[in-house]
Amino acid sequence: MSNTLCTLGLAGLLLVGTSPLLANDETNTPSAIDTDGEQFEESYDEGYEEGYEEGYEEGYEEGYEEGYKASYDDNDEAFDFEDDEAFDFEDDEMEWDISLGLGYSVSQTPYIGGEQSADLMPYFNISWGPLFFDGESIGSYLYGEDDWGISATISSGMLNDSDRGESDALSDMTPLNDVVVASLSFEIEAEWGAMEASLSGDVSDEHNGTSVSLVYSYPVYLEKWSVMPLIGAQWFDKKVATYYYGVSAADAMASRALYTPSSGINYSAGINAEYEINTQNSVAISLITEVYSEQIRQSSIVDKSHTSSLGLAYSYQF
Repeated sequence: MSNTLCTLGLAGLLLVGTSPLLANDETNTPSAIDTDGEQFEESYDEGYEEGYEEGYEEGYEEGYEEGYKASYDDNDEAFDFEDDEAFDFEDDEMEWDISLGLGYSVSQTPYIGGEQSADLMPYFNISWGPLFFDGESIGSYLYGEDDWGISATISSGMLNDSDRGESDALSDMTPLNDVVVASLSFEIEAEWGAMEASLSGDVSDEHNGTSVSLVYSYPVYLEKWSVMPLIGAQWFDKKVATYYYGVSAADAMASRALYTPSSGINYSAGINAEYEINTQNSVAISLITEVYSEQIRQSSIVDKSHTSSLGLAYSYQF
């Protein structure tokens, strides 16, 4: 069963939307522009100094401009002080960040007769500037600073156990389809820890439901270890609950009562840890326990109040 908290990494926030060139950067002044010829340098210094001194009487900007023009006049060259091309610096190129590896996960399901799943799968994470793709979700950071960010993603649903745990006892029920959701998330990291809030909605026209999640974690960095205990809450509306845990009249029987749940809240707690072998190789472990809402536990197709999942991964960063 897909567990949203297993995929919420809050140890770091991506800085996006920042201009590599600041308007008041000292390196953008004319004195930092490389020039050729001693005559230019001497005339520039003389003109700049005279203009700068005059600037204190008539205004620094006017004097600065006159002094800068004077350095070009002495070389019989005209300079357009308003010409933007004189300060045409190329933006920093966006870089690729690629990680490949292997992951192994073991997870439980709350469904009656459901099997504990064990999966060995390739792991990969690709990002280019604000864009990212991790195999389960694709998205982009929209805006942010050093310690906070806003992102939008397309991914699988919050309770996306569409095979009902591959339960033989429930195999005769109306089959479920995988749900694709669009999410908008806000992340922040400070001295008190890290937090992520997400709003998600079905965009695949399966249940058309909405869910909201809130996760708090406290990253701890110990030399090569990064340890992140976390807690979270996930609210889901009636449409989401009914799709996964409801029992329709067509699926009801003597041993499977008709059931229509309401909205509810699941709670989660766990820990994520990563060990950096070197700058390119790392291993990670994740252990998460999810406690289900009363609305889920009362369903006639559920026999567990909580489930746990364990994940192990190896990653190589190019």
